[in-house]
Amino acid sequence: MAQSRMRSAGSLIISLICAAGAIALLIVAPWWLLLAAVLLLSLWTVATRIGRQAWSVTEVGLATIPQRLGAAGRKHDVIVAAACHQTDPPR
Repeated sequence: MAQSRMRSAGSLIISLICAAGAIALLIVAPWWLLLAAVLLLSLWTVATRIGRQAWSVTEVGLATIPQRLGAAGRKHDVIVAAACHQTDPPR
């Protein structure tokens, strides 16, 4: 049990370090390097099967954002209504 928590904490720390490194790189890198990275990513997306699959999954995720945001808003309305002791949640 303790090992599982340690692994999960280690994974979280590594993820945070990677995210911070990526943000720092975006801030420090020259514009031409960022442009080259975008072009290479685009080429990988078009040229490889895995890239096309990744793009397909991304499209589905982007297409469902409005539905997920709407569901989150309705859930928030129900919670607020319950906190205010209303009988009918706002619509």
